[in-house]
Amino acid sequence: MTAPMERIQALDSIEKDIITCLQSAGQALMELSKEKSSLKQAEGQTHTFLKTLSHVESKLTEQINYLTQVSTGK
Repeated sequence: MTAPMERIQALDSIEKDIITCLQSAGQALMELSKEKSSLKQAEGQTHTFLKTLSHVESKLTEQINYLTQVSTGK
């Protein structure tokens, strides 16, 4: 597989993770807004959000570092 194709696939994966983050945050907020909310479910969604967000941050940092190297020729 070519490097540009790998980069595009990596960005696609990051995009899917961002969607997962948003869904988890939305689910946690929906659970907390219920009259009888389940703290366990809200905490689970929050954990998923934070874990996925950390993964997104890491992968985006890799992409930015790569682009920095390519643009500066190093």
